Amino acid sequence: MIAFNKENGDGDDADPKKIEKTIKKLQDLLDDLYESELEIEEEDYLDIDMSDLISLVYEVLFQEKYNYMNLSLMKNQNNSLSLKIESIK
Repeated sequence: MIAFNKENGDGDDADPKKIEKTIKKLQDLLDDLYESELEIEEEDYLDIDMSDLISLVYEVLFQEKYNYMNLSLMKNQNNSLSLKIESIK
C-alpha cells in the first residue's frame, strides 16, 4: 500500500515542488523494485528439454488427472532449460 503525506495539500493549496519530489521518490522506489534480481536457488531446478517438459505436463494433467500444475522454468546461459515443480493439485 502506498500512502501520501497530507502536508502536500491538494487542489489550489498544493505545492508543485513537493508533489514532484514525492513522485520522484515513488518512481525511484518502483525502479529499484523492478530492477532488483530475484534470488534463485539453482540446485532446486532440474535440467529438462522441451519434449520432456511437454511429456511431463501431459502425464501430470491428463494421465494422472491433476487439474493444476505450477512450474518455474529457468533459461540457462547455454539456452537449455531447467525446471522446478512448485506444486501439483
